[in-house]
Amino acid sequence: MADWKTYKNEECKYEIKYPPDWVIEINHLIIPEDNGIQIMPKGFENDKRDMRIAIDPVNVGTDSPFDYVDNPEKISGSFKDVVFANKQAKEYHCGPPCLSVLYYSKAIHIGDIEGINWGQWNQISYRIRTEDYKYLMPIYDKILSTLKFTN
Repeated sequence: MADWKTYKNEECKYEIKYPPDWVIEINHLIIPEDNGIQIMPKGFENDKRDMRIAIDPVNVGTDSPFDYVDNPEKISGSFKDVVFANKQAKEYHCGPPCLSVLYYSKAIHIGDIEGINWGQWNQISYRIRTEDYKYLMPIYDKILSTLKFTN
């Protein structure tokens, strides 16, 4: 990890490391009001919806699994309380079938982060569409383990 690159977001007060041969896409360069990012292996840019880490500090909308945290029977997968980046968080994990398709998915919702500009339904997640790319899950988890909040 010594040669990994670091992405810093001053507005949302976090940083994350990622492998040097991966790419990062900064959403606000495409959609000005979106301050999220996507991190993916080089060559996967066309599959970014299904093969990426997404960090969405703003409200993620109605397609978030965290919309179902009070009604877990309405969604496949499971929720658990975790500590993530030294913050209390809720983790959602789903293996195939997930959301009616062959997804492996993990999402983390940190909740209210006092003094940091993150929305109520923020989400840090990854989703892998097929068994062929399941080998990426440990790499994604390693990348997520480098996320830290800054002052």
